[in-house]
Amino acid sequence: MRLLLQVERRPGISLSALASHLGVSRPSGSVLVDRLVRAGFLERGDDPTERRRISIRITPLGKAAVKSARHGAQEWLIKELEKLSDRQVSDLESAIRILEGIAPSSARDG
Repeated sequence: MRLLLQVERRPGISLSALASHLGVSRPSGSVLVDRLVRAGFLERGDDPTERRRISIRITPLGKAAVKSARHGAQEWLIKELEKLSDRQVSDLESAIRILEGIAPSSARDG
């Protein structure tokens, strides 16, 4: 899912950049991408600006999978948050403000 999310955020990302983001070797990244291409979640193509570079894009099926996973995570979180006391919600809001203050702006921008 992390791989799909990154490709969704950065359409046309190179295999090298994607592997680096995931913290895996380029060959390992290639294996992961190949599996997702075969499953229909990603597509590989040549980069029009650089012949030797592979461009990776998410397919409509991949976008649907990401959307479904996000929806499931949101539904789970809503159910869990509803169980919290008012005090716990207040504590959580304070913690979120602290995290927003220390998170790099690139992380907050998505």
